[in-house]
Amino acid sequence: MKKILVCMIVVLGVTLGIKCSEPKDYKATLKEMLVVSGSDKTFEMVVPQMIEMMKPQLPQVPGEFWEEMEKEMKNTAFNDLVDMLVPIYQEYLTQEDLEEVIKFYQSPAGKKLGSSAPHISMATMQAGQQWGMKLGQKIQAKLQEKGY
Repeated sequence: MKKILVCMIVVLGVTLGIKCSEPKDYKATLKEMLVVSGSDKTFEMVVPQMIEMMKPQLPQVPGEFWEEMEKEMKNTAFNDLVDMLVPIYQEYLTQEDLEEVIKFYQSPAGKKLGSSAPHISMATMQAGQQWGMKLGQKIQAKLQEKGY
């Protein structure tokens, strides 16, 4: 009987030890990384932009609806996105990788990059659009030059 009791205590102790030392949840770590990197602010900018794009297409919808939707989406959209990003990030980065990225974003250079991320993202999108237009113009010019 004593042996069974000792075995149960050992098994219980090992099980509790494993539970206590479990690493932080990957989703929570990813979410923290997205916040400290400033990515959350970039994602937050999408909701009002999307709503502004939809309003002219649905002029019969009252303004209160759009305000309500924006508020609701701001409360849930980021968590929904994080849920979708977890398997993507898990394919390329380990829990430890995310923790190292968080450490970087907590450094002075990382904080500066993180706080600038939304502005950099917007400027990069605009530059990408201009670049795409230039490429399109070059292709058009070559097509005309070749007589296509």
